[in-house]
Amino acid sequence: MKNVITNSSIYTVTSILQKAIGFFLLPIYTIYLTPEDYGITGVVNALTALLSLLFTLSLNSSVQRYYYIYDDRPVERQYFFGTIILTVLANSLFLGFLLIIFKDILILPFVNNIQFYPYIFIGILTIIVNPIYTIYQTLLQTMEMAKDFALNSLLNFISLISLNLIFIIVFRLGATGQLLSYLIVGLIFGLYSLYSLVKKRIIKIGFSIEYLREGLSYSIPLLPHLLSTNIANLVSRLFLNNQVSTSGVGLFNLSSQIMLIIDTLQMSVNSAYIPWFYGLMNKGREEHYQVIKFADIICRGYLFISLGVLFFAKEVIILFTADAYHLAWTIVPIMLIAYQIRSIYLFFINTLFYNTRGSRFIFFASLSGSLLNIIVSAKYTETFGIQTPAIAILIQNLFMAGLAIYMSNKIEPVAFGLKKMVSYVLLLIVISLGIYHLDSQAMLSINWSWTFIKLILIIAIFPCLFYSDIKQMVSNYRGK
Repeated sequence: MKNVITNSSIYTVTSILQKAIGFFLLPIYTIYLTPEDYGITGVVNALTALLSLLFTLSLNSSVQRYYYIYDDRPVERQYFFGTIILTVLANSLFLGFLLIIFKDILILPFVNNIQFYPYIFIGILTIIVNPIYTIYQTLLQTMEMAKDFALNSLLNFISLISLNLIFIIVFRLGATGQLLSYLIVGLIFGLYSLYSLVKKRIIKIGFSIEYLREGLSYSIPLLPHLLSTNIANLVSRLFLNNQVSTSGVGLFNLSSQIMLIIDTLQMSVNSAYIPWFYGLMNKGREEHYQVIKFADIICRGYLFISLGVLFFAKEVIILFTADAYHLAWTIVPIMLIAYQIRSIYLFFINTLFYNTRGSRFIFFASLSGSLLNIIVSAKYTETFGIQTPAIAILIQNLFMAGLAIYMSNKIEPVAFGLKKMVSYVLLLIVISLGIYHLDSQAMLSINWSWTFIKLILIIAIFPCLFYSDIKQMVSNYRGK
């Protein structure tokens, strides 16, 4: 238990530190990168995220799983990992070559306004060199070498940021500079990872069709689930790029970076919650009350943080970004509602992960939700413009949450306070509409009197949301 807590803390702090630094560099990026530059990197990164799954065949997941299966056969495990590494390298080179040769058929028809050379070409090269580092990091996590994992992550991030600043500020390379940073850092850390894997005798270079068959038997069934989310992410950006503008993608990407606060918090809490939740579920229904109480407190916590972001997102974006990015604040309220709905989804979907009978429905929820996202993006991008991807995510999360609630109640019911959870979402919607209406009175400027009123409101909201918890804490303290 101590190792789990320690390692989880290291992973969480590392992740938050990287995202915090990235957030505070936004003012610099938005001065030297135009919204079009941001849009280009957004589309290319979404494309490479999807292609990387096809290049690796999700074999990094089988590395994690088979580490324990071969625990009592270390030499076989080394050759298994060697087979996976060689397969990923060969497949990446082969598919990368095909995409470059047949770009006119496979890539260009789907990407308007973005040149293949240098942007997409650099992205494809980056996917070819990246997988070894990804596999190495996966193995470090599996081997519970959290400090090594964190050190590599931070060095990778610092190298990336340093090259970004040099290429963007000194050489004024724009989107090309940012993409080149990914390629150079990917190549350096890919070679370092391969060297470390061999030196530490984690792998032995070799190839066995039996090992490959084992690895693929585990990884291939995971691909549709992993691909569905990435496809929806890419398609929404492609429609925005093709039907609105590349700059529109840049504005959406900026709002997504603002949302990293909520995203990181939800994923960190969920990672810590899952093992605790499983342990209580194993003890029986009499322990459900703890889970129900925790879920209610956390949903209120998410609501309060979302309100804080909602109240001051406009001010932060206007103060810390260039003029061309200021409209990005109009996307944030929709994203906040989508993430509040996702918090409900996470609690209910974990009950399906817990019950093995429910796991087969998770893929259906993910796939159908992603399909709905794509349909909304295809049909309404011209109508709603830069807000369309956020609306698509909101509808996707609403559908997936509803499906998770229904399946959870059928398979592994836990009496979460659903009415309260929904009331928090409705409250956020009502307040968002009010704040959006008042903020939009001066779309691209700040009314400091109104900002001060919002500050007073957020301070007043906290005791209203947590009155019973504060009262209980005071009562417990006095009881001591």
